[in-house]
Amino acid sequence: MTRGFTAKKILRWLGIVLLFVVIVGYAVFRSRDLLFGIQFTVNGLTDGMTVDSSILELKGDARHANEIRVDNQPIPLSEAGSWHDSLILMEGYNVVTIRATDKFGRTITHEYRVYYKKQSS
Repeated sequence: MTRGFTAKKILRWLGIVLLFVVIVGYAVFRSRDLLFGIQFTVNGLTDGMTVDSSILELKGDARHANEIRVDNQPIPLSEAGSWHDSLILMEGYNVVTIRATDKFGRTITHEYRVYYKKQSS
């Protein structure tokens, strides 16, 4: 009996290694929501901004999130994770709170301070 490497042994080990790589890759793919967490963006809104319109249009994307709430009101998410909402601002400082929750119950909260200054006529 020889102790050297044969083609059969090499193919068996390559098969085992390939199976291991596929299983680990699939596990990482399926757990990406848990590993990478919530990622969401808000377009057209910055902390400390001043606006001259009482209506504030909000748009954004939320990856790996199941729910978005703007000032504790649920906002529907599209299949791709995009969302939009409109807020009516009071004159003066307003605090806009946006909270995203994933399927594991983890949340991320962002607060934006927006100053609404009514235009003088």
